[in-house]
Amino acid sequence: MDSIVEQQRQAHEDIERLEQAVVDLMMQDLAKHRHRLLREHKINELLEEIQGRSRLLEALEADESGLRGREVAALASRPLDEFYARLGAIGDHHRLNPGLAVQPP
Repeated sequence: MDSIVEQQRQAHEDIERLEQAVVDLMMQDLAKHRHRLLREHKINELLEEIQGRSRLLEALEADESGLRGREVAALASRPLDEFYARLGAIGDHHRLNPGLAVQPP
């Protein structure tokens, strides 16, 4: 499982990617009403996904369990130890799951 900080980073990245997709759709110059309507539905789906990611991000930043605070404190107090511990966990994961396919965003 990813750390809280990594989950937050992924949520921010997803929101930026979705925002760019909305901009790309809005920049299209469509002549037919049907195509414009389909574009608006797709934009609505993307905006709902952005809202969902934002709610997840808000919940992670609320840190009701205190995990994020402890994780940030561990990163601040001994960053190299934490880095090598996480690097070892990644290596173990890849050793146990060779050839595992990467999930697209």
